[in-house]
Amino acid sequence: SALAGWLALAARLLYLGPPSASAPAAQDVLALPEVFWCLALLEGVCVLEVLRIALGQLPGNLALGVGLHGTRICVGALILPRVGRHPSAWMVLMMWAVTEVCRYPMYVFGGRRASMLRYVVPVLTFPAAAGCEVWAISEALPQLAGALRYTAMLQAAFNIIAGSACYPGMCAKALKAMRPGPKEKKQQ
Repeated sequence: SALAGWLALAARLLYLGPPSASAPAAQDVLALPEVFWCLALLEGVCVLEVLRIALGQLPGNLALGVGLHGTRICVGALILPRVGRHPSAWMVLMMWAVTEVCRYPMYVFGGRRASMLRYVVPVLTFPAAAGCEVWAISEALPQLAGALRYTAMLQAAFNIIAGSACYPGMCAKALKAMRPGPKEKKQQ
């Protein structure tokens, strides 16, 4: 399942450990075939889920799904291959993995705790990932020219503007998920 795949990716990234800005990793994280192909496959699953949302087969926020996974495809394809040894690349991948690991249990297992996990964790990981993506973009810009450079700059602006616009709604969903349910209210 996708949950197992995201867990495996997170475990591999934890095993590799983050590089530091002063001592970059000897290994480019996306140059590792297991990281690259795992990420490509898992993002492909996410894109299929967004398509299913568009077709009405899954519940979800289509605009957020398109923006979020469009960003991941852009950053994953254009930016991370150029900065794979920089700490921002590891951080981006880890934030994506943690977000997905905390999202899937709601769909797999259901329940209030899984719902809380799904809605509360992105309050932390979404801005961290968006910020690290902008950091990675800023590191990649000197290597980019022409249309790729403009695409990267637009992506950074999109992260800041769209991320700021989406964030209050994410916080509201997290607060709603943390409210006691009817059974818990009766017990108090």
